[in-house]
Amino acid sequence: MTQSASDMSNRPHFSAMLERCKSLPPLKTALVCPHEATALGGALEARDLGLIEPVLVGEPERIHRVASDNGFDIEGLTIVDAEGEQGAAHAGVDCVTDGRAQAIMKGDVHSDTYLSAVIRRDNGMRTASRTSHCFVMDVPGWAKPVIITDAALNVAPDVKNRIA
Repeated sequence: MTQSASDMSNRPHFSAMLERCKSLPPLKTALVCPHEATALGGALEARDLGLIEPVLVGEPERIHRVASDNGFDIEGLTIVDAEGEQGAAHAGVDCVTDGRAQAIMKGDVHSDTYLSAVIRRDNGMRTASRTSHCFVMDVPGWAKPVIITDAALNVAPDVKNRIA
């Protein structure tokens, strides 16, 4: 797993972001395929920090096994039963579109499977605007966080879309 949020002494930008989020309510977040320790553990860490309220979307027996094998407490969390990566990706999007969740989070699922559900034409999260994503990195020694956008999703945006 990544560096624990409880030990952010050498990550001042992330620490500042976490501090700013303390006054916000947790965001109900559908986690697609929490079928391995990093995905499930990261969501639970975000829960423990008060950032999200995870809704676990995937195969319940696998989710319970990962939780048990890693000593994770998932008591009281909603689990949405969905079979396979594609089923979980579509069920996660459905959680957002029908209001059971406010956001969606990628777990142990291939990006193309996950994104195809997000941008599907019928009942997806597609809008008239371009879909985008970003990675936020706290690089030691840099004065500001580094944000990389569209590294995988929009591999060759034109100038108009880079400005938007």
